[in-house]
Amino acid sequence: MTINGTDEALAALKDGRFAATVSNSAKDTGELAVTNTISLLRKEKVEKIAPPHRPA
Repeated sequence: MTINGTDEALAALKDGRFAATVSNSAKDTGELAVTNTISLLRKEKVEKIAPPHRPA
């Protein structure tokens, strides 16, 4: 896994060394929170945020 999808990380995703990338941007997180809040107030569906996977 990588954070913020650097060029090296995206290459690793393509060749199978990494399985995922995540965004860690305060701007993106805040924008998503506001967008989801407005959607919920309008009684629209929003995607659930999955809890982190924790290996057994």
